[in-house]
Formats: sequence, structure tokens, C-alpha cells
Amino acid sequence: MLITSTFGSIENNPIVFLHGFLGCKEDWLPIIESFKQTYFCICVDLPGHGDSELKQDPLQQVESDLLAIGKRPLIGIGYSLGGRILLEIQERNPSLFSHLCLFGSHPGLNTKKEKGSRKSKEDYWETILIKEDINSFLNKWYDQPLFHELKKNNIFQKTLFKRKKNDPHKIRYIYNYFRLSKQKLMDPTKKNNLFLYGELDECYQNVYKSFENIQTAVIEKVGHATIIENPVECAQKIKSFLGLLPTIM
Repeated sequence: MLITSTFGSIENNPIVFLHGFLGCKEDWLPIIESFKQTYFCICVDLPGHGDSELKQDPLQQVESDLLAIGKRPLIGIGYSLGGRILLEIQERNPSLFSHLCLFGSHPGLNTKKEKGSRKSKEDYWETILIKEDINSFLNKWYDQPLFHELKKNNIFQKTLFKRKKNDPHKIRYIYNYFRLSKQKLMDPTKKNNLFLYGELDECYQNVYKSFENIQTAVIEKVGHATIIENPVECAQKIKSFLGLLPTIM
């Protein structure tokens, strides 16, 4: 079983939160405050992250635990890798979720050229994980344009401190297992799926523009790390999508 933190009454409908690569279940705490009175909130440490053990098939680990939740359907909230995992589980279990809200999560690459380009980048990061320590890897990882806005945020140093607790061997295994270049292209157009991205995250803005009939929402004045940079607006957008507030997409 993966390690979780739960909030709210178990009698309420379940809402599951999956963090991103290098993250932990505590990343969701500021957002949970907006939902624990209405839902049974389940924050999961992904395999090899936080307090969760790592097994040979990390996707199966997550899927098994979600299928074991007694009350259905689930609402899934995912950031980056966590959202990709939710999408894949949804593909395999179409009736498991009533809604998915996915922050900066990629539905998959469409062409061999895109996958080849991505694989080259992934090979680079794997080499860094093999040859360098976790501090060096994190410094280079967060130097990517994707995280420029996060690095300017006051919360970055606290976030970096938490990320240094990761085991580099487990992180390398997870990174390889969930390579985007190996992920199949998943249908992002399902009615009850919402893809959210930061206003300053040009990368994912362009990713979502490349898909027709995809539901999107923008988190203002932030980059890729939406749930860390502006958890208040993230919570508002989730509430709107779930029908708890007037639409403010």
C-alpha cells in the first residue's frame, strides 16, 4: 500500500490528489484546506517518493490502491506526472473517475519525431542522475525554463529542501519508468477532464493548444508549478469545474 494522508469525513465522496515527479503528498496541503469540509481527501505519496515504497510496477501500485477505495466514482486531481498517471488509469478503468483536474500534465506525444526529441532529453537527465548527486541534479533540474517562475517565488527554497529528501536511485527508476517518450497518446477530450496550466508556462500552453476540443483553464501569473505557486487559484478552478462555484474558467 502507498502511504497517504487523509482529511475530512470518510462518509464524503473521495477526491484523490497525486503530486508530480520529485514531489510529495504535502505539496497539496494548501489546496486541501478548500475541500476537506466537503470531500474525503486522499493525498498519496507516489511510489518511490515521500514515505511510499517502490515496487517493480509503479503504475500498478497506484492503480491497485485507487481501485481499493470503496466509494465510487473518484475525483482525481493530479499535477504533472501525477496527472499523467491518472490519465493512464482512466484509460484502463473508464468508470473509475467522475472528473479529472490535471495541472501541467501531458496527454502524450503524437509523432516519432516528437518522441525521439523527448528521448534525447530524457537520456540526458538519466545520465545526470547516474553521475551526479541529488543536489547537483536538483540544481540543474530547476534551472529549466519550465521552473523559472518557481525559482523567483519565496517558497522555492522550502520546496527545494523537501526535494533533497528523495532517494536518487528510486527517482531514477521512476523517471525511466514514466518516460513521456514511452507513454502512449491518451485521449484528452473526455467531457469531465480539465487541463490547467500557468499563464507564464508557454510550454504547456502550446501543448494544450495542439489538441482540439480539450477543456483548459489558466492559472494567472504563474509558471509550470501551479499548485505550489498559486494554490488558492488552483483550488478555485477545481471548485468551479466540480460545480461548487460559478464558472470562472
